[in-house]
Amino acid sequence: MRLFGFLLVSALAAGATEQCEPDYINTLPAESSDRRAVLEDRLQQTPDDFTLNRLFLSASVYGRSPIRERYQRLFAAHPDSLDYQYLRARSLVGSNTKEALRIYGQILDKDPDYPWVHLSQLEIYRSPVFRDRQKLQASFSVMTRVCPAMFAPYGYLNEIPDNALAAHAAQFLRAMLRALQSPRQLAYYRNLWAVEFRLLPAAEHNQERKQIAEDLMQLLPFEHDPLIRPVIKNGAELDGDDALAKRMAAEPQADPIRLVNDASNAWFKKYPAPKNDDPPEKKQAYGADLLAKSDEWRKMAPKSVIGYYHRVKALTLVNASEREIAAAGEEMLAMLRGSDPSSSTWFVNLARVYVDNGILLDRVPGIVSEAIERLDDPEAVVEIDLSPDRALTAQNREMLVYYHDAALLVLAEADEKQGQRDKAHETLYQATEYLASKAPSPTETNEMVLFWYKRARYENLRTQAEMAEREGRKLDALNGYRETLSVLALGQQKELMARQRKLWQELGGSDEGWQQWMDQALAATPKTARTRVRDRPEYSAENRKLPPLLAQDTEGRQWTLDRLAGKTTIAVVWATWCVPCRAELPYFAKLADRLKNSDLALAIAFNTDDNIALAESFAKSHGYTFPVLGAKQYAEDLMPLMSIPRTWISRNGVIAEEHIGFGDDGDKWVEQLLSQLKEP
Repeated sequence: MRLFGFLLVSALAAGATEQCEPDYINTLPAESSDRRAVLEDRLQQTPDDFTLNRLFLSASVYGRSPIRERYQRLFAAHPDSLDYQYLRARSLVGSNTKEALRIYGQILDKDPDYPWVHLSQLEIYRSPVFRDRQKLQASFSVMTRVCPAMFAPYGYLNEIPDNALAAHAAQFLRAMLRALQSPRQLAYYRNLWAVEFRLLPAAEHNQERKQIAEDLMQLLPFEHDPLIRPVIKNGAELDGDDALAKRMAAEPQADPIRLVNDASNAWFKKYPAPKNDDPPEKKQAYGADLLAKSDEWRKMAPKSVIGYYHRVKALTLVNASEREIAAAGEEMLAMLRGSDPSSSTWFVNLARVYVDNGILLDRVPGIVSEAIERLDDPEAVVEIDLSPDRALTAQNREMLVYYHDAALLVLAEADEKQGQRDKAHETLYQATEYLASKAPSPTETNEMVLFWYKRARYENLRTQAEMAEREGRKLDALNGYRETLSVLALGQQKELMARQRKLWQELGGSDEGWQQWMDQALAATPKTARTRVRDRPEYSAENRKLPPLLAQDTEGRQWTLDRLAGKTTIAVVWATWCVPCRAELPYFAKLADRLKNSDLALAIAFNTDDNIALAESFAKSHGYTFPVLGAKQYAEDLMPLMSIPRTWISRNGVIAEEHIGFGDDGDKWVEQLLSQLKEP
């Protein structure tokens, strides 16, 4: 059978691969940004090449408006081409996926087997918002028929609900993997193992582990490939080869940007920056060390701003010439201009370095203007409509509001240092008006949205108070510092109180009056830097009907809703990679033990790992005896936006109550769950 599979795949690869994937695809860089750059360069030579454009869009993930506009123009130039109609629609995925699907429908009306629509629909119908496994399965069937030797569709193999189809496709994928000469597609072993464990009876899992051990022999020659290394680790974990799994985990091919972030954080923790009143020679020595480290960080990660920014700071500490500092600043800006719009916050940081050091002030307006233009870009924060996160999007947008205000404050200080007092006041007024226009709704409860806004107000008020003090407007400064503290303390309470005390004395205030002023100021000062929001109730009332259940537990037992009938069921939803879940499970084991002889209640665990074998090994290694069901698809259907751990209490086929997260007091959590078992 394996020989037949190998011969079949070889025959198909000769024709189908050329039709569906160009030969040069394996020569392209694996990293998406590098791949995108190579494709963009080739498109300069042949801008109308469909395959290059298709691959470019795939590497661009979710295109911003310039990319969408490019493909609108290309379609306008080829209005009768299904290929360019597809490119236009594909550019909309993530920003207007509903419209993309509408256009896809038009394409399939003309050509039901058009492969690229089906390939894109696999991603769409897998996403939380558009999840539809029957449609995903239909597109998978077309792709594997039209492009049988193409690997990309098999990334969705474990999502196929039809077990017979999934088993047939898994057999074909295994034959393709065995015939591989290039390592890149070997990563699909991970998808293969997941579906094989899902489909096999538990009694055959040990045989599957022996098969994985054989597969690992094919993978090990490529263990230094960053794409293959995690696959080997996964296979070792499934096979039970702890030594190999640890070796793969101990020598990761780390992302350079992450390496620099970790290295710089560790360095600054060990060597704190000198204080303003430290002697010049100490600052210069620190600057020389920082200059050497910044050059090292730039070499480690040329795409990270960390090395560029700290090079500028280091040059100011060693008293480099303005020309040299300006050159380093321009190098930093050039790097930032080729990066994501959200990196615009670093423009503001650079302008702040110039203002704080009183240098290159004539460059500050241009930097601030460019920063604000980028910060106000509607796509500086992009929410992907396949899996939106409204709370994260809102807090990221509020962070950009903070930096917009910070940019104006830096500009005002630059104006002041250049003796342009009226202009500085005008800029401060502009910042205050801007911030007022961005005030969150009175009903806003997002903790981080409120924090970023309050932080912006704090710095706005403090800048105004400091400017008033420098101008000799002592009463304005005194009231300004007081209002600043009433917004957000940010750990600078003592400093601001000392400034108020000094101004109070200079204004001739009495000690008795100061004590009263201080008591009132402290009473208005927030006790924490963050704003507290309403906590989610321990348990929220739900009324969600359980869909039909057909799942196998790690002991090979089949579960349907009939097994839950007549009982109150407590189900935890978890995964082996989820740290809070792992902390929760020992207490859930206690709960399950207390219910094991109950005729009225049942404790089960819905595991959401891609591969149920991971949960099987984990449960055995920890001695857990409660039923663990492979229920990734089932759990996703009940909570489209995955969030674990969570606990469901169901009665009569309906989730009656839900608890999200896991607190520190596990024993209390057990007692709370037991208290929910009584009928309401």
